[in-house]
Amino acid sequence: MSTSPPWHQLPPAQAAVGNPGELLRLARTAHRMSLEQAGRLCGYSGSTMSRFETGRRKLTDVNVLHRLADALGIPPGMLGLTSVNNRPATTAAVRVPEGRSIDGGDMDRRNLLAGVLVTLATPPAVGGPSAARAAAVLPVSLDRLRAELAAGRADFAAARYEQLARRLPGLVQAAEATWDATAHDRRAGAGAFVALSHDLGARLMIKMHHTEGAAACSVRASQAARVCGEPAIVALVDRTVTVVMRRTGQARQAQPVLLDAATRLRADTGLASGRDASLYASMLATAAYTAAIADRRDDALTLVEEAEGALGRGGGGFTPNDLTLYKAGVARMLGDYGHAVSLIGRVRLDLLPTPERRARYWEDAALSWVGRGRPGRAYEALREAERAAPQEVRYRPWAKQLTSRLLAGGACSELPDLRQFATRVGVSM
Repeated sequence: MSTSPPWHQLPPAQAAVGNPGELLRLARTAHRMSLEQAGRLCGYSGSTMSRFETGRRKLTDVNVLHRLADALGIPPGMLGLTSVNNRPATTAAVRVPEGRSIDGGDMDRRNLLAGVLVTLATPPAVGGPSAARAAAVLPVSLDRLRAELAAGRADFAAARYEQLARRLPGLVQAAEATWDATAHDRRAGAGAFVALSHDLGARLMIKMHHTEGAAACSVRASQAARVCGEPAIVALVDRTVTVVMRRTGQARQAQPVLLDAATRLRADTGLASGRDASLYASMLATAAYTAAIADRRDDALTLVEEAEGALGRGGGGFTPNDLTLYKAGVARMLGDYGHAVSLIGRVRLDLLPTPERRARYWEDAALSWVGRGRPGRAYEALREAERAAPQEVRYRPWAKQLTSRLLAGGACSELPDLRQFATRVGVSM
C-alpha cells in the first residue's frame, strides 16, 4: 500500500467529530483528496469510500479500520484501535454522547473559547507559504515558536485560561504557517511545534469540557506528532487523545489505548532518560485513574504500583508527590472517600509547583470531602481552589457543579457566604 503524505490541518472544527465515518471524511478533506483519490490510496472504490463516510457501510471490521487509519494518517486511538499482544482490537471511536452538550451550555466558557474555535474553524490556506502570507499568517523562526509555546504552557500551568485562549490562535496559526514554509529536511522540527500547540489547545478544551473542540485539536496534534516522530511528543499527544476518549464516556476503551502508547514509549526510548521515565510513570498513573473511572479496581491498583516502580528510575517532572495526588483521585473514583481524604492529607501542597496542579489538589480534596458527607470541608477546599487559581473555579464545570450541589443541599445555613461565592463564580441560584 502506498503511503499518504503527512497532514496536519483539519477542516472546520465545528464539524462533528462523532464517528469513524466522520473522522474518515475529515482526514480525506484535510489531504484535499477526492473520494476516488482516497479510494485508490486505501484500496477501495470511491463509492465505497462514500458509503464509509456516510455510515451506509458500517466501519466495524478491525482490519478495514487499520487499513484506513494507516493510509490516511488517522490516529489509531481516535478510531479506538490498539494493539494487545500484537493482535489488533477495536472499540468505539471518540464520540460526543447523545444528549450531552459539547460545551455544557455555559456562556462563560463559550465566550472564553470563541477565538480559539474560530481559528480552528478556518480552513488552512491552500498554496503553501504564499497563500499563508496573503492571509497575513507569516512563518516565524523556530526559536520564536519555542518562546510562544513556552508562554502558552506557562499560562496553562498558572491556570490563566483567559490569557491562553487569547494567545492560542496566534500560536497555532504561526506553527502551521511555519511548518508549511519549512524545508523538507527541517519539517520534523517544525512539526513538533504544530503537535505541541494543538495538544495545548486540546488540553484547554478538556479543561473547559468542550469535547468536540478537544477531539479536533487532538486529531491535529496526533497527525503532526506522527510526522515529527519524537517518541516523547507522540506519547504526550496519545495521552491527550485518551483523556478525550475518557471524557466521552469511553474509559474502558481508553485504558488499553493509553497502555499501548506507554508500551511504545518504553520500547522506543528504553526509558533511558529521567524525562522519559517520568512521562512513562505519569502515563501509567493516568491509566490507573482511567481504570478507576471504568470501575476496574484491580487494574487501577496494579497500575498505581507499576507507576511507583517507574518513578524509581528517578528524574523528570512527575514526582512521588504527584503520584500520591493521583492515588487520591483513584480512591475517590473507586468510592473510597475515606482513603481519598487520607491520601490528600499526605500530599505536600508546597511541592506542587503550579497553580493548575494546586487547583487539581483542591478539586480532589473538595470532591473527596463531599463524598464523605462533609459539605463544610468541601466548601473550604472550594475557597482554597479559588485563591490558588480563580479562573479554575470560574470556568471549570467541577467547581460550578459542586457549588450548585452545596446550594441544593441546603448548606447555606451552615455556610452563610455560599450565596456570595456562587454569584462570584457565575452559578445562578
